[in-house]
Amino acid sequence: MYGAVVANGADVLTNHNDNARTGWVSDEKILTPANVAQLKVLYQNTVDGQVYAQPLCISDQLIKISGVSAGKHDLVIVATENGSVYAYDATTGKIYWQVSLLSPGYSAVQASDPEINCSDLQPGISITATPVIDRHAGPHGRIFVVAMETDGQEHFDYKLHALDLASGKDAIEPVVIAASVTGQGPATTFVPQAERSRSALLLSNGVIYIGFAGFCDNPPYSGWLLSYRERDLAQVAVFNDDPNGSPPSSDLPDGSGGGIWQAGLGPACDDEGYVYVATGNGPFDQSLTARGFPSNQDYGDSVLKLSPRIRPHHDLTVSDYFTPYNQQLEATYDQDLAAGGVVVLPAIIDTRGKAHALMVVAGKDTNVYLLDRHNVGKFAAAQNEIYQELTGIMPNGVFSSAAYFMNSVYIDGVGMPLQRFQFDFSNPEKPVLNMTPVQSTQVFGYPSSTPSISSNGKKDGIVWAYEYNTNNAVLRAFDPITLTELYDTSGIVIGPGVKFAVPTVFAGKVYVGTSNSLVAFGL
Repeated sequence: MYGAVVANGADVLTNHNDNARTGWVSDEKILTPANVAQLKVLYQNTVDGQVYAQPLCISDQLIKISGVSAGKHDLVIVATENGSVYAYDATTGKIYWQVSLLSPGYSAVQASDPEINCSDLQPGISITATPVIDRHAGPHGRIFVVAMETDGQEHFDYKLHALDLASGKDAIEPVVIAASVTGQGPATTFVPQAERSRSALLLSNGVIYIGFAGFCDNPPYSGWLLSYRERDLAQVAVFNDDPNGSPPSSDLPDGSGGGIWQAGLGPACDDEGYVYVATGNGPFDQSLTARGFPSNQDYGDSVLKLSPRIRPHHDLTVSDYFTPYNQQLEATYDQDLAAGGVVVLPAIIDTRGKAHALMVVAGKDTNVYLLDRHNVGKFAAAQNEIYQELTGIMPNGVFSSAAYFMNSVYIDGVGMPLQRFQFDFSNPEKPVLNMTPVQSTQVFGYPSSTPSISSNGKKDGIVWAYEYNTNNAVLRAFDPITLTELYDTSGIVIGPGVKFAVPTVFAGKVYVGTSNSLVAFGL
């Protein structure tokens, strides 16, 4: 297990199933390719807002009702855009607790509010980023959640909550998110109504990481990654990827940019504790230092490898990065690299026994980038100097993230089939992705799909994909080798979908969110 999220068996405690964001659940002993066609709706529970955050699942969790033990249960936990968090019995759908994270006199933010003015996600905005669970925090375990709220007048806030898993109550006084950095850029002070909490929370080594991007690229904004100590919610580090806003582009002439949104995927983490994010369109200074870093520390359209130093003080520093050679063009035409997130791959072992530390990312610019985590690539003016680039292979761009299973990477592009890129080991010293992928017959429209994968170890693999439709979302299951479709819910009405949703597989069941419900599928 990557990072610090510790699970029992098949628990899903964080976005895309692990801190590497591979999407792979490797301890699923019930669902198999042979029986997946028998799936049916076990229950559909109505909730009070859209479910953009991925449902999370935890086994054998103690529940307390009015302070009295109600025993241990498997839970599925759902957060909504109305600021609510629900804990349901994972098998029966029975509700154990529901809490609102909105302060007295406050409500969810409205997309139509002039301070927001962004219809990407509407009507309400509160909990968008997938929370994260630490089952060993406090006496009963805790779930950490970021909720946005407003008093309907001039006050907008993000608050970080640490909820007791047994009761849903705040275990620690929530903290208001605030930050500032030194610089000449347009957004050096954190302004809640200018920053969207979209990418999932990361918990690593006792620290919670929260990423922010703008609302519909409405200036002024910048990309932020803020970190908080989980035991007391004290802020420990502030990182802004656009502190100076130079050089600006015609798309964002004020120098805004660098949003960390990643279609909802959280920052990734490797076994060494490095944190990885992708940034969106914005300034990147091609005037480099002697070590090859931008002089003014602006990192638009980049993949960042961040070192979370603890001593002598907490901070986040860029230890390595990759920026495409045509970044200025990408910034001008809003070709966000951060339209998808960074997926850290397990060690890829070549035929001579050497382990390669790789990661994969794709965004709006039509390319898939395979990067070496020990030599990410930095910036080169003439051409990209990276491990491997699959140029133009996603002609309509990607608004989703990859998944990994058994030496294969699965990626879906807009208006394209789901694709499986298998590692080719014909070069004994450098495994690369095969340029000719296996494809599904099913084509996914905007925004494409972020797949999840379940298996029992190396066998019984299933690739799961959520198809976004405004009238009725569809869950699909594929064979991991051939991408032959094994099952779909197109004949079942579950209601309008939500963009960037990720299926959650847990103990023989699959959970998906819709515009107003949680749907549980099982045998």
